[in-house]
Amino acid sequence: MLNEEEVYNGSKQWLIDNGFAVLAGQPARGVDHLPVIEIKESTGEKGSKFSYKPDLVAYKDDVFYIIECKPKFNKNDNNKIINILESDARLYSFYTELEQYRLLQKVGYTKHYEEFKKSVQGVLAYSGPKREKTPLHHLIVKTWMGSALWY
Repeated sequence: MLNEEEVYNGSKQWLIDNGFAVLAGQPARGVDHLPVIEIKESTGEKGSKFSYKPDLVAYKDDVFYIIECKPKFNKNDNNKIINILESDARLYSFYTELEQYRLLQKVGYTKHYEEFKKSVQGVLAYSGPKREKTPLHHLIVKTWMGSALWY
């Protein structure tokens, strides 16, 4: 089984090798050259309190992917991503973060929020066997160098 940093690196490499634009990220340990996106709760709180920072954000074929990387399947991450996908406030926060970092512009995305919110999907990236069926994609990472299977 890979550790979280290896899953992150393997996921990122697989995404790049398969034509995804990797837009943002927050590795388990260390620093990456990518911006860190915060998807905020609509609590009115300032700062990072109650915000969610995806491990990776990628884009391909008009779809934005929120990706969580763990050594093995993680039910809490599954639920966290589903809650974001079902929250208009969180999706709008995600959209505005991408706008502020000019990441929509970077990939040539010009659609307004109403279209954007229909084009966000979640991904669980982990090593080991594919686990229970969820509405999210699964990226089963075999090596830190980018060998993986997409479900």
